[in-house]
Amino acid sequence: IELEGGNDGLDTVIPYGDPHYVDHRPTVGVDLETVLAIDDEVGFNPNLAAFHASGGAVLEGVGMTDPDLSHFESARRWWIGDITGNATVATGFLGRVCDQLARDEPVTGVSIGRSAAPTMRSDHAVTLSVPDPWAGGGLTATDWPFAMAARQGLATIASSSDGSPLQQLAGANMTRALDFLDVLGTLPERDVRTYPGSQISFQLQTCARLLAGETGVRVIHVPWGSFDTHDDHRGSHDYQLMELDEAVAAFRADLQTLGLADTALIATTSEFGRRPAENAGGTDHGTASTMLLAGPVTPGRHGDAPSLRDLDDDGNLVATVGMDAYYATLAESWFGVPATDVLPDATEPIPGLIQA
Repeated sequence: IELEGGNDGLDTVIPYGDPHYVDHRPTVGVDLETVLAIDDEVGFNPNLAAFHASGGAVLEGVGMTDPDLSHFESARRWWIGDITGNATVATGFLGRVCDQLARDEPVTGVSIGRSAAPTMRSDHAVTLSVPDPWAGGGLTATDWPFAMAARQGLATIASSSDGSPLQQLAGANMTRALDFLDVLGTLPERDVRTYPGSQISFQLQTCARLLAGETGVRVIHVPWGSFDTHDDHRGSHDYQLMELDEAVAAFRADLQTLGLADTALIATTSEFGRRPAENAGGTDHGTASTMLLAGPVTPGRHGDAPSLRDLDDDGNLVATVGMDAYYATLAESWFGVPATDVLPDATEPIPGLIQA
């Protein structure tokens, strides 16, 4: 789950035992009396009650070397797995993972979002972006002559062997997309009453349908949220964490019903955290953040909390865990894919985080 906009790690897992937290955030900080303690140093935001109760894991201090505070550059680095900002690769991190996992399934990776996801760009694995299970619905209709003609026309264009290698590749991808539309149309329904009525809930419900349908999909990317909380930080951030918490809880319950609770890992990313010091009602772009994981994980804290006493020259947190180490952990400890095969600058996984 990609928390778009830069999720504030300090108000996701709050260092309530450190007096410097209140010093930095006297007005927009979380009420310390409401924090859901993990230990005597940090605790969950009160809007992550289900996550706290279910024994999720947190990875603190995740960031980059030489961080960039631009959404576009920071997101680009996360999408391709580039901790330094110097890598030049055409594929995305999740796309390269899909390349290693691809076998005979129609589609290996899916992004459930609004448009093509750069992190899912692959070399040879089939990866697609869909907004919902009804994407391209008219093209699968069998009782509408126009739709049937349009589908046949696209299929004819896609199957043409003429043209340049790029045109042939586009045709092959179109064929796969049309085939996957048929798969989407046959996905088993889930009980919508068990999911809250939010966008993230709908996206995770679609994840459950993909998994229940045994489509062969191994990697699902869910971009969601608006975590760029320059103003109205408290209200906006709390509400989004509540939506995330409720949706993930419903998804995990659905996975339990499907018998998949032990075979699905949920992990968050976000392009950066927020600045420790508040502005007039909000928080500005920062550096290190906290990642949330659920499923077959070791509950509790992992990594090292960045210090609120020793900030960098710009007043931001100093990352203690490289995002490449986080990605290496997802690749090796969960998917069994060597980090050297999917990261420009490979590093060792974080021990003990994931129980594969």
